[in-house]
Amino acid sequence: MLVIARDTTHAAQLLALLESYAFYGGRYAGKVIQVDSSKSGKDEEAMIARLLAVESVDEPTEIVIHVNMLKEGWDVTNLYTIVPLRAANARTLIEQSIGRSLRLPYGKRTGEEAVVRLNIVAYDRFQEIIDEANKGGSVLRLQQVILEPADQDTQTVSVTVPSGIESRLGLADRPFENTVQDSPPANSPSAYQPVFQTEQEKQIARKVMEAAARYETCPQQAPTSQALLQPEIQAQIAEEVQRELQGAQGGLWADEWPEVAEIVAKTTQILVEQTIDIPSITVMPGGEIQTGFSPLPWMSAT
Repeated sequence: MLVIARDTTHAAQLLALLESYAFYGGRYAGKVIQVDSSKSGKDEEAMIARLLAVESVDEPTEIVIHVNMLKEGWDVTNLYTIVPLRAANARTLIEQSIGRSLRLPYGKRTGEEAVVRLNIVAYDRFQEIIDEANKGGSVLRLQQVILEPADQDTQTVSVTVPSGIESRLGLADRPFENTVQDSPPANSPSAYQPVFQTEQEKQIARKVMEAAARYETCPQQAPTSQALLQPEIQAQIAEEVQRELQGAQGGLWADEWPEVAEIVAKTTQILVEQTIDIPSITVMPGGEIQTGFSPLPWMSAT
C-alpha cells in the first residue's frame, strides 16, 4: 500500500498511527516506512535500503508513506492500493498516482484485460486527466463504463436442481428433461432409466432415504455411509419403513405392494455410491495440562 501524505509532519503522524496498537492491534508494527526529506544520515540510508527491497519476500514492509519523493524511476510491481491523503491539485501528481497502479504484472502473465485496466473513483479534478486521455496521442487510453441500474421489470426464474441420488432413483426429473435439446447419446448418463418406476416403489424409496438420513446423527451405529449396507442396519430401516407405511395405510398392508427389503438394498446402495464421507476429527490434548491466571501486560494494579 502506498500512502500519499500532505507533508512530513502528516507523514510522521500516519506512521505513528499505523504502527500503534490502536490500528488492527499492532499488526503493522515494523512494517511501515516513511519516505520523505525528514530523513538524513543513517536513517536515510536505512530508508532507501528498505525501499529498494520492498518487492523482496524477505522485506517485511507492507505500507509506504511518502511525501513528494517517489516520482519517476520507482517501478514497483507489487503495489496494489494507493491512498492519497492530500489534494491532487497538480496534474503531474495525478499522472504519477495513476502510473503507480499500472505496473502490476498480472496482465502480461494471464492475458486478462480486466487485470490490466485501472478503475479510478474520480472527482472534478480528474477532468483534466480525462481530457488528456481523449487526445489522440496521449499515453492514457480512456474507456468509459456506464453502470445501468437493474431493470425492475426483469423477471427472474427460480430453478431447483435435484440431487443425483434423487434422479437415479426416479424421485425427481433430471435437469435436462425440462429443457429443449437434442436426444442424448445412448451411452450417456442421461440415457439411463431410473431405478424405480412405479409410485409405490418411489414412495418406499423416499421413506428409506428419510430413515437413512437419521443415521447421519448416530456415528456409533453408522460411522460411515458404508455402514448402511450392513444387513442389521438394512433390516432396521426396512422394519421402520414398513411400520410407517402400514400406519399411513390405516393398518392395512396390501399384497400388491413391492418387497420393502429389496428397495432398501437398492436405495442404500445408490446412497453409498453417491456419498463422499467427511471424516470426523476429534482433537484430544496430550501430556500434562497446566492452568493458571496471569495479569495482562496492559493491566495495572489499582
